[in-house]
Amino acid sequence: MSRQRTFYDKLISNLNKIRFSIIEPIIVKYARFRFEKNYIKETKNPLVSICIPTFNRGPILIDRAIKSALSQTYKNIELIVVGDCCTDNTEELLAKIKDPRLKFYNMKKRERNYPQNLENHWFVGGAAPANKAMELATGLWITRLDDDDTWSIDHIEKLLKFA
Repeated sequence: MSRQRTFYDKLISNLNKIRFSIIEPIIVKYARFRFEKNYIKETKNPLVSICIPTFNRGPILIDRAIKSALSQTYKNIELIVVGDCCTDNTEELLAKIKDPRLKFYNMKKRERNYPQNLENHWFVGGAAPANKAMELATGLWITRLDDDDTWSIDHIEKLLKFA
């Protein structure tokens, strides 16, 4: 069921549009200035944490995301997969992969702290496991990969060059 946007909705949207086009670039420049010393390291090979939230999609997770992440040309990675209380064979499938860079954590319960509707299912469905994965990450850089996505083999290498 869709609803008509109110004047208030449109006003807030336009104010946010102005905020994001003017104020956000200033905030980003300030943050880069303030924190860039933390990212200028002598090491040319920083650890990159790849965070993958998932829910009961073991075979596609292995076939796409895991395969893609572990075949990167950049090798100093940790791969953190967080299950949103998976009840399928995801954990068993991941246990068969003998790579010390791969870590799996299965949440004890599904967290849904937002209204249950179709739109939220698609837009914020994996928020809790994604946040848990970022909490567990130890890398200097963090990137996110969905369980059904693939990357080009030089994806992380290109991201680091850009950063």
